Amino acid sequence: MKWLRFACMALPILTFDNIAWAQSEQNQIAASVNLVSDWVWRGLSQTEGGPALIGEVKWNHQSGFFAGAVAANFSSDRGRDSGLALIPFFGFNRTLAGINFDSGFLHREYVGARNGSIDELSFSAAFKLGAISLRPGIFYDLHHYLPGHPTYLYVDGRTKLTQIGDTPVSLSVHLGSFDAQGSANDYSTWQLGLSAPAGGITYAVKLSNADIDASRAQLEGSRHGGTRLVLSAFKLF
Repeated sequence: MKWLRFACMALPILTFDNIAWAQSEQNQIAASVNLVSDWVWRGLSQTEGGPALIGEVKWNHQSGFFAGAVAANFSSDRGRDSGLALIPFFGFNRTLAGINFDSGFLHREYVGARNGSIDELSFSAAFKLGAISLRPGIFYDLHHYLPGHPTYLYVDGRTKLTQIGDTPVSLSVHLGSFDAQGSANDYSTWQLGLSAPAGGITYAVKLSNADIDASRAQLEGSRHGGTRLVLSAFKLF
């Protein structure tokens, strides 16, 4: 199976919506579970529109080094494969002059797929403009089933939208562009989300769109692009 993988959001799953990439003053281990109605990654469903359970464990060292792994169920809309996605990663994170820099390496392995490994380098920088948090970044593919070295450029944004009683409601925005060297696999995507915590769980609703040509593209998930609505419940431990 030819498989294209997630993002969080930014690096793996933990991004603005979940764990901030802030530098820790001491060693920390963080874990999370995210139940989603549809695993939409870069605008494309990784579960044929079905639900997914996504787990992540991440270790942060006081020096800025971090490492971890993501695990989630997947289902191919082309190869008819399904199984477990395992995504180990490591990198370095440091805040300088109020800007948070993050660089890393990810290996995506799809257990149950015939051809499901991808290697990516990533770099991003987060900063604030007033009440808005922004993180532009890039993923560069060292190894991909498509020819050449595709890239994914993105900007994540987040701000507090309102307060309902003691509960803050946040607005998140994601803009992305996948470049496969001018092929039919090139596309752009956007996502808007609302999230709020309640009882130790963060609930979110997200609307996304990917303008990919499903009749010509070779990307996994391209048959499940278009406009998608996702509900999620996220728990950080």
